Amino acid sequence: MDDHETDLLDAVRTALREAGFDPGNGGGQGVHLVRHARGVMVGWMPEERG
Repeated sequence: MDDHETDLLDAVRTALREAGFDPGNGGGQGVHLVRHARGVMVGWMPEERG
């Protein structure tokens, strides 16, 4: 990952936090970010309620 890709990932993570989301690092529940090619993929996995 080069500096531009790291900057983009950080910018997306910051924007999501400012919008009230808590992005994780992939997998798990809730919002997560994944570096994808030369961009960032934002995913969401619903929390299980039991």
